[in-house]
Order: sequence, then C-alpha cells, then structure tokens
Amino acid sequence: MEGTPRATAPGATGAGGAAEALVGQFRHMVEGDGGSLRLSGVEGDLITVGYRPGADPTCEGDACVLPEAELQQLMAETLARRDPSLRVRVIRLEEDS
Repeated sequence: MEGTPRATAPGATGAGGAAEALVGQFRHMVEGDGGSLRLSGVEGDLITVGYRPGADPTCEGDACVLPEAELQQLMAETLARRDPSLRVRVIRLEEDS
C-alpha cells in the first residue's frame, strides 16, 4: 500500500477509526467525478490517504476536479476539529491502483 506501514488496522478505534471516518466523509466528493479515495495507512499520528482524481483537472466544461492540495487542506481542517493530535497526508494514486 504505497510503502506506508499500517500501524493501526482500518476500522480500529483511535487513529484508525478517525481515519476510516475521514475517508468515508470525503469519498462521496471525489466519486462524483469518477475519482477514488482510500485509506493507505495509519502510522502514529499520520493518516495517509490515497487519491485518484476522476476527470481532467484542466476543468473542461463546467466541472472541475478537486486538486490534491485542496483535498488535503479540507481533510486536515476536518480532522483538526475532530482530533487535533492527528495529521493527514494525501498521496496521488496511479491509474491502475
């Protein structure tokens, strides 16, 4: 899973539970454009989320894809309200992941 050790299993309490909840909350945002979001790992206070954008990020037509940096910022703000001791990192997934 992108080389990130998983110290806490998804669905567990603590950081793992917070990570699953965070991914679940934001998954619908990216799936609407054909993208995907998955929990790649939890190590200590760091939650790593894999993101594969859906449509063309050049914003052809009226729809834009959420940029990776903006997704990370939104997730970090949400996580800070839930548990300020945790951090999130969003990594871009390859097309075949």
